Amino acid sequence: MNTAEMFFQLIQIAVGSKKCLTVVPSEEDWNKLYKMSFKQAISGVVFYGMQKLCKESPEQTENLTSELRMQWLVMAVRIQERNEQLNKRCSELHCKLQQAGFRTCILKGQGVATLYSNPYDGKDGDTLSLLRQPGDIDAWVEGARDEVLDLVRRQGIEVAYIDSVHAHAAFFDDVEVEVHSRPSWMYNSKHDKIFTAFWKGQQERQFSNFDMTLGFCYPTVAFNLVYSLLHINRHIFEEGIGLRQLMDYYFILKTSTSKERIIAVRVLESMNLRCFAAGIMYIEQKVFGLTEEYYIVQPDRNEGEFLLKDILVGGNFGKFDSHNISTRLDERWKRGVHTLIHNYRYLTHYPSEVFSIPIWKLRHYVWRKIKGYI
Repeated sequence: MNTAEMFFQLIQIAVGSKKCLTVVPSEEDWNKLYKMSFKQAISGVVFYGMQKLCKESPEQTENLTSELRMQWLVMAVRIQERNEQLNKRCSELHCKLQQAGFRTCILKGQGVATLYSNPYDGKDGDTLSLLRQPGDIDAWVEGARDEVLDLVRRQGIEVAYIDSVHAHAAFFDDVEVEVHSRPSWMYNSKHDKIFTAFWKGQQERQFSNFDMTLGFCYPTVAFNLVYSLLHINRHIFEEGIGLRQLMDYYFILKTSTSKERIIAVRVLESMNLRCFAAGIMYIEQKVFGLTEEYYIVQPDRNEGEFLLKDILVGGNFGKFDSHNISTRLDERWKRGVHTLIHNYRYLTHYPSEVFSIPIWKLRHYVWRKIKGYI
């Protein structure tokens, strides 16, 4: 068994779709597994799977050194602490904007983490939720873009890099915050209009989905079935995608109802995302052990392997792909040219988006110039 297959099995133990490995990893294997989990930004969750093996199948961890186990533990503790910190910041941000008369909904991260659980534990899943590796805070704020940003500035908060979807706002010193005027977009204008109609029809439910325990709103599972898949799709044309995003979608699928999945796939098909969804379903099955009852469409092996190859090479947001230099270029125009060249490899897979990207980027540049954002 190669290391990747072993890695997938360990992930499945962590998320609850498998109970044990089919082989005993060597010391070298464990070192590789740790590095792979770090590369994909899922070290905390994979650590959880390793801990389960230590308790329930200790013979399978006999080659795991105490040094590596301690190193992994330290990282897991830091991830837990960071999650607790971000949950607190999300609540504070919700209160600040609510007092100013704006409703908010925290996209991705801290909201999706609430879905993380392992059915074999017999627990409420809090531990696994806190082991999801967090990033920044994406706050979808109800209201007109300029009105919201003017309010933020009046509070003495610096606002930077404003675009048609979001802006960076320095609410806190210890975590980045992106203020969204809309949850996401598609490059193809026809499909973007369909998505816009979708999120506008759903926004009232999202801004009222308040979690009393955490102290902030986050999207419903029904909304995330569409939004999260679109977000993953958009990232393949930018930095890249990693297994953390796919793990999020695994738990979204596992928490969804049959009716929610049926409705979601209709919306996704209308946005020409069925082919992409089929590739993602293959990865969900192969990597996370998703069973057929939770598919939104039937898996496509060819599409899935095409995407999975990039994911394993590039890691989280493509940071480990030596060919993906866009995240390391300072000049925006150079980064833009590189991204356009990079995206042509997706031309035969997702032509409507690839053909639309240059047009969208040009129009977006002109719009930002007119608005005085650059």
